[in-house]
Amino acid sequence: MRPDKRNYVGGVVVAIANPMIRRALTDTFRQSGANDIIDVTEREGLQEILSSKPIVLLVVDDTLSGLPTGDLIRKIRQGQLHAHPFPLIFVLAHQQEENQLKALIACGPDAIIITPLSIADLFSRIDFLAAERKPFVITRDYIGPDRRKEPREGANQPIIIRPPNPLARGVDAASFQKALKTGQDSLKTAKMECSLGQLAWAMRSGKASDFVDLIPVVDHLVETATVPALKTAASELAAALRAEDMSEIMACCRKLLASADQSKP
Repeated sequence: MRPDKRNYVGGVVVAIANPMIRRALTDTFRQSGANDIIDVTEREGLQEILSSKPIVLLVVDDTLSGLPTGDLIRKIRQGQLHAHPFPLIFVLAHQQEENQLKALIACGPDAIIITPLSIADLFSRIDFLAAERKPFVITRDYIGPDRRKEPREGANQPIIIRPPNPLARGVDAASFQKALKTGQDSLKTAKMECSLGQLAWAMRSGKASDFVDLIPVVDHLVETATVPALKTAASELAAALRAEDMSEIMACCRKLLASADQSKP
């Protein structure tokens, strides 16, 4: 199989344990126009690469070195591991029990390829996503492609953003960096809105137990808020949550939500 040529604006990582599959994928990526290709066989090595090198595409086994790789994918999407949360990620699923596949999906890859692998199928999926990448859903626990077939009636709709697509037609290094900045700004705003939504929900319930799990959320707001009034309000709420003073918690929540409204453009 000779894949279509395309312009890769960054590195490609092939993290596959099987040497024959790894070599075949590396050769096929090279034939398709990729010049910066790294192959890796161990989980630790993959983590080091993701920590140090920006990439645009990752093909990875669901386990490496006997350990699952899903947590690495989740950390990429959450912005905790890689330079940005938007590389195209394809997972080869060797573990095919329903609960295992659901756990993989929850980590946020762009596509899961059931083994045994067809190189043609993988590159067909790459071509499909290059033409139209799915929007990303942003929730408290998930950042990744929107896999809903249709919105659920009566349910609160999640926040949606458009991720940059490094393989889209006409994209070059400069335009991808611009799209990446836009995507990162959109994600930051979406995460902020998600956090504020959680606070508003807890306020409506008024139960102390509903605020307990929000301490990490508020701590994150303290770290990421760029508006001084918002950062101050988040810091005060974090202190109130730790003091478990419900009247102060509610007052600080109102102040934080008001500061957020005032800081909107």
